[in-house]
Amino acid sequence: LIALILCLFGIDGAPFPLIMEVAQSGQQPNITKLCERGSIGPLAWTIPPHTAPGWTSMFTGVSPGSHGIFQFWKLQSNSYRHDIAGSADWCYEPIWQTLGKAGIACGVFNVPMTHPPEPLPDGWMVSWPLAPTLHYTAPPSLLQELRDAGQRPNTDFMMMWAGLEEYPAAALAGIGERVEMTRYLLGRHPVDALFLVLTEFDRIAHYHTTPAGFGEPARAALREMGRA
Repeated sequence: LIALILCLFGIDGAPFPLIMEVAQSGQQPNITKLCERGSIGPLAWTIPPHTAPGWTSMFTGVSPGSHGIFQFWKLQSNSYRHDIAGSADWCYEPIWQTLGKAGIACGVFNVPMTHPPEPLPDGWMVSWPLAPTLHYTAPPSLLQELRDAGQRPNTDFMMMWAGLEEYPAAALAGIGERVEMTRYLLGRHPVDALFLVLTEFDRIAHYHTTPAGFGEPARAALREMGRA
């Protein structure tokens, strides 16, 4: 039995009305239970409305103008290259650092803009890299442990760039793999607080949304998250 004092589960890009539609339909009991037993409500989006500043604001409690993350790329790079923004560019402390100082062990999994991963007191992190790398766990030894246990860390961006036609099917499988990996980590390395973001819905919705609404592949991703 895994006992958490705090669990923040995020679905990147899923609008509040759609989540409530799924919760009230009764077709996804897990999502329904989360809505009934936890806290849920519409949030004002960041300016700009983007994955990178949105999740950074969620976990710092301040606006993009304060934490300094506006998109995936650095806006004030010293060169004309597209330098990727990351955890080293956060100007405000995320909640897991604050909790760690108070003696609360945290696990952070797949949260956007957390790469490179940072060490957490008595906790762990699996970051969300935007480029191929073998250095996306803290502690570093955690990556080999996951591989030895048959777990396969893989970011949705890496899968998406491999080919859009195959991505929806790969993303659905990736959701289950990510949730199973989280269960493994919680079982082997228990923490007090868990921060988990599943990002596949947003990636699929970029390519399967019409003026009439979200396409079936995007809805299938949300259903898979509820099942997992």
